[in-house]
Amino acid sequence: ATRAGAEAVVHAITAATERDTTNTVLSIDGIGAYDTISRGAMLNALQEVPEANRCSPFVHMFYSQPSTYVWHDNAGRPHTITQAEGGEQGDPLMPALFSLGQKAALQAVQQHLQPGEYLFAFLDDIYTIVPPARVRPVHDLLAHHLFSSAHIQLNSGKTRVWNMARTLPPNLDGLGGGVWVGDRGLPAEAQGLMVLGAPVGTPQYKQQHLQQLRAQHDQLLQRIPELDDLQASWLLLLFCASPRCNYQLRMLSPHDTAHFAAAHDVAVAACFTRLLDTAPLPAPALGTAHLPLHMGGLGLTSAVATACPAYWASWADVLPVLQAQAPQQAAAIHHMLSNPTEATTSIQAATHCAEQLRQLGWEPPDWSQLIDRQAVPDPPPQAPESPTIGGGWQQAAARACHNTHRAAVLQALDSPSQALLESQAGPHASRPFTTIPYNSNSTYPSPIFRVLLLRRLRLPLPLSARYCRCRRALDFLGDHRAACPQSGVLRSR
Repeated sequence: ATRAGAEAVVHAITAATERDTTNTVLSIDGIGAYDTISRGAMLNALQEVPEANRCSPFVHMFYSQPSTYVWHDNAGRPHTITQAEGGEQGDPLMPALFSLGQKAALQAVQQHLQPGEYLFAFLDDIYTIVPPARVRPVHDLLAHHLFSSAHIQLNSGKTRVWNMARTLPPNLDGLGGGVWVGDRGLPAEAQGLMVLGAPVGTPQYKQQHLQQLRAQHDQLLQRIPELDDLQASWLLLLFCASPRCNYQLRMLSPHDTAHFAAAHDVAVAACFTRLLDTAPLPAPALGTAHLPLHMGGLGLTSAVATACPAYWASWADVLPVLQAQAPQQAAAIHHMLSNPTEATTSIQAATHCAEQLRQLGWEPPDWSQLIDRQAVPDPPPQAPESPTIGGGWQQAAARACHNTHRAAVLQALDSPSQALLESQAGPHASRPFTTIPYNSNSTYPSPIFRVLLLRRLRLPLPLSARYCRCRRALDFLGDHRAACPQSGVLRSR
């Protein structure tokens, strides 16, 4: 699975607003939409889906009658709360049921849209692309049909309207303050809106969002080294903090994310240095840490190196989705991808990324093959041990960058370090660094785990005995201890 559905919304809106600067984005959200949506609308829509209506009896067990909750106040007195609409908290079926429940309302609004106008919805986040004069009529249509069909009331405090031309749509006064975010009087950093977690607006607005995101990411990176368990800290860094920037790299062009990606790499390296309790890592060790685990590295992939394949892969993944859901817009995007001189800024960036991948020795599929699903990404040669970045094209595109980076790292290493890097590459050779400490059998004491990390990067090991059991001197890098048959206990044969 990929995030191509969400990403298709972001790229479609970005391309539309760049192609025609008067195209206006209307973003709306419901008030407690999950808690207020009509259960009848969900159940009736589920019954109309042949592939899914066999689970209707199971769903009716929970949603054909009011739900009862018990709340205890500060004095410990219980209070019964009855809920007859909305979904149960934590129900894994609710995303699908919610989408079905509002489907009729969205289809009714879709019928009123004019040529060149678009409606996108991802759960309760709804966006339209319309001319300025059509913003208020489309807003009122959404408010009417969502409430009458699904009992969803719009949250005026979250409604936002923006266009690149800064053309004020008429009749926005009744929607509340702060709705129009394209006002020339606003700071450039405030002229834009968020679309499914990605900024769409002025370059300054995008950079402002990325700076705020970096500050949020730093909070986690600063807390990770404070844990007492080095193995747990490492796993949080590897699987949570390090790949956290990938979504923004897929949504925004490498030019937009250049400073964000570089700052992310610096922050991850600083966090890793604190975990190792060493001086700043030398360049060869940091280069090895950036390599995937199966290549002998530590899987802390560089965001700077990933930006180009991530952005290209996002466009490659969303093209067939747009072809199925918005064929007219997909055709316009495909035309610009095939004719870069006529393309908008974001689409030109995608074509530039494709050219950079060719220079690295990997030939991306043609855009026509991608939009028609004639090309599919090759499966990885082996099961990935590094943090997965979902399905789709990114793993295939990033493989060329990893190969180039590994060649550069090998060239910078001396012969013993090259031999170590080769010996610790391959499937399952990095299993200690991805093992979850479920119990004592899968848990490494922090001093031992630190030695494993240092040895992986061929950094000086902590002080230990001066001489081996074979009476030879032990080196500070651990090479003799790793090679000498008397340094450990040999398995009996």
